[in-house]
Amino acid sequence: MKLFAQHGAVGGERIDEGLKRNVIDGVIYSPRDISEENLKTAFDKVSKISPKAERLFDPQLYACFLAARGDSKLGKLTEDYQQYFRVRSRSQLEREQAVNEDLARCFKFQNGIDVTGVIAPNILIPRSFNSIEAVISKSFIRNAKAQYSKLKSKKPLFVTLAISRNALTDKQELQEFLNELTMMEDPPDGFYLIAGASGADSRAEIFNADTIAAWMLINQSLSVNGYKVINGFSDLMTPFLGAAGAMAGATGWFSNLRTFSMARFDPSGGGRLPVKRYLSIGLMN
Repeated sequence: MKLFAQHGAVGGERIDEGLKRNVIDGVIYSPRDISEENLKTAFDKVSKISPKAERLFDPQLYACFLAARGDSKLGKLTEDYQQYFRVRSRSQLEREQAVNEDLARCFKFQNGIDVTGVIAPNILIPRSFNSIEAVISKSFIRNAKAQYSKLKSKKPLFVTLAISRNALTDKQELQEFLNELTMMEDPPDGFYLIAGASGADSRAEIFNADTIAAWMLINQSLSVNGYKVINGFSDLMTPFLGAAGAMAGATGWFSNLRTFSMARFDPSGGGRLPVKRYLSIGLMN
């Protein structure tokens, strides 16, 4: 199983050191936290340090609904990535034409940077698989391969599948959703899977038995049906997801890169400093 660095606001030197020591197998870059110019420089640097390292780009289109808010912390997304990232509403994305437009623009952008695999954009399923967001998400997934094929690229295609903890609680809806994914006529090579929290206390939401079981089930179901699964923000869950069939996991050096939450795009509210957390092999038990 591979381990990727989840890139964030800082950590460039740590990523370089991880690659040099063969501790990590690649990097998933966050456009929110790096300009397009620096992104290209970073890709060049990674390829020189470790030519075999995976270089991936998370489009972060799941933040598109926040773009209309003036207080959202979208960083470089709205400054440097307007080629594909823009304000969207749910009603707009109910139209398949809009979904295809966003897919095509994102693929065109990634075709111009030195990625080793392409990650298709998608939105977050925040509450239920029986929702308009789930319908939109499936539209991105179903149409991704057809749009990507127009580029005639040989790089593998991974489609973002971003699911909140709330949606994972309904096992029947999850099973029905997975059945649809495994019966696609024109499937991608794999998925970039994010299991996210609905609030700021992401660790408390993710690290419970029901959420862990659902996350592992998704990996097992997709992997046995021939999909490669890269788990973003998986951190301590990575070994368990690997046992369930995952190809890779990812983690970073800071808490907002170890578990995913849309709260990372919220404005800073001040308050006390974050509590330090410690880890050891013994504590993992």
